[in-house]
Amino acid sequence: MPKRPPELFLVDMLISIDRINRNAATLSLNEFVSDENIFAATMREFEIIGEAARNILRFPSIVKRSDIEWQKIVDFRNLIAHEYFGVIPSMVLEIIREDVPVLEKDLLSLIKNKRDKTQIIQAIDDTIEELVQMNRQESVNCLKDIKDKSN
Repeated sequence: MPKRPPELFLVDMLISIDRINRNAATLSLNEFVSDENIFAATMREFEIIGEAARNILRFPSIVKRSDIEWQKIVDFRNLIAHEYFGVIPSMVLEIIREDVPVLEKDLLSLIKNKRDKTQIIQAIDDTIEELVQMNRQESVNCLKDIKDKSN
């Protein structure tokens, strides 16, 4: 499998954040816990975010340009993946409401402040193309919005 450029990991994180925001951010704790599909999907999105962060750690040029606590994100992913039944849903909702918006803002800032946007725009365009084929319009809209904001 070819190595993925770091920009694709940033895109992965932003798509997962968008999905979390669309599916879980406005739910009450009871709604979040009682909807198995949303709960499981949210945990999966956090795993994707954490795995992308783990890969970003291999690119010191990106890590140094932000205040993002990449290792904490990876650690949370590991908690979810390896101690799934030890996850406290109220803490997850707190992370969704308090930490996810900050992460999203920091990722967008990282993209916006990048001098050469060629690779990030290419990563967004490539991902949009894949998502269109899968008929995932919400994620396509999210990426188009990110692309507009990055200029």
